[in-house]
Amino acid sequence: MYSFSIANNKGGVGKTTLSVSIAAELAKKGRVLLVDCDPQGNTTGSLLKSYNHEFADVLFGKCTAEEAIMETEFPNLYVMPTVSLDTSNPNSLNQLRLYKTTLAANNPNAIRKMVKSIADKFDYCVFDTCPAFDPFEENIMAACDEVITVMLMDVFSVDGLTIFKENLRDFKERKEMENPKFSKIILNSCNKSITLHKKILEEMDAQEQFDCFVVPQDQAFKRAQSIQKPIQYLTKEEGEGKPETLEALSVIANNL
Repeated sequence: MYSFSIANNKGGVGKTTLSVSIAAELAKKGRVLLVDCDPQGNTTGSLLKSYNHEFADVLFGKCTAEEAIMETEFPNLYVMPTVSLDTSNPNSLNQLRLYKTTLAANNPNAIRKMVKSIADKFDYCVFDTCPAFDPFEENIMAACDEVITVMLMDVFSVDGLTIFKENLRDFKERKEMENPKFSKIILNSCNKSITLHKKILEEMDAQEQFDCFVVPQDQAFKRAQSIQKPIQYLTKEEGEGKPETLEALSVIANNL
């Protein structure tokens, strides 16, 4: 099983949208588990209407990984869900956030062990992460073969990429680890008619350290989220994704 995370310290860059989309694309080739590692539970809300257990239950030892995995209505695509925050009590901690803040630092191998326990059941494991690089996110990195970062076409995302690279380098040096490898960047919501987007695209194309994959601006992503479908499964009546969007997702999946 090949495991990778979609990550960035910066929020709002489209990590969840692309995690769902890439997982759905990979599911055309094999069995895929998508793990919702964000306490907001947006990945779960994008694909599932109900569930019995959640990711935090596995980490707290309340159930096995297999018991927490839910099959979606889409072929070969499975989710390990996270229950979202209690919106009626903004000061409350949901179970995953509680784990992040209390136990993650003392259990650096918990997620790696979970991955090993289900490695023979899936071809791919995709971690959708939250915008942070704390001990919990480090534990995810330790369980991954690869990390892919997502950035928008703005200067803040460029700065965020620099911070993420530094955090990852520091983590790997402290843990004396080679993995996760980091060689892919997704340039999300790109509009080549915008001067700034063109400039950033040219700058990223000029560097040799990373392979860059461009995903265009596409309102179909929002439509897909609202009706709980990956963009690949939108019908004409629902408003299909752009051909160049679907092609970009296919290229990314074929490079994993």
